[in-house]
Amino acid sequence: MTTDDALNPVIIEGSATDESADRDVRLFTDTLNAKYKTDYGVEFFTENALFAVTPEWAFGLLESDFSGSPTCWERV
Repeated sequence: MTTDDALNPVIIEGSATDESADRDVRLFTDTLNAKYKTDYGVEFFTENALFAVTPEWAFGLLESDFSGSPTCWERV
C-alpha cells in the first residue's frame, strides 16, 4: 500500500483483510464522514473495496531532504 505522492512516498507492507461486512462498512463510513465532513454512502465502499492493513513495515522519505529523510519502521 502506498500514497500517490511519488516525491514524498510512504510505503506500507503488511497483511490485508477484507472489511466488507455490513457492520464494518457502516462504522467506517460514519467515522469517515464525521472526520472529513463528507456524505459518502455505504454503497460507495460496498461497490468498490474496503480493506484494513496491519503493517509489518513502513518506509517514507521527503523529496526536499532526499538523503537525510529516509526512514524505515518495523513492527516488533
